Amino acid sequence: WSTGLNLPAWISPLLIIGFFGTFVYHGTKWVDYINRFFMIGLAITYFMIVVFGPSQINT
Repeated sequence: WSTGLNLPAWISPLLIIGFFGTFVYHGTKWVDYINRFFMIGLAITYFMIVVFGPSQINT
């Protein structure tokens, strides 16, 4: 989707590096917490696809 912002192409990698670099800078404890957050989000997404996905399949 589009945010309406016209950013130069070199800005996006810097934002990503800055975001994730912050957690790495603060140490492995922060990386562990953010990894837990992402894994919980991954599991929730998987189960939502398993539960709601079959109703979207046309046979």
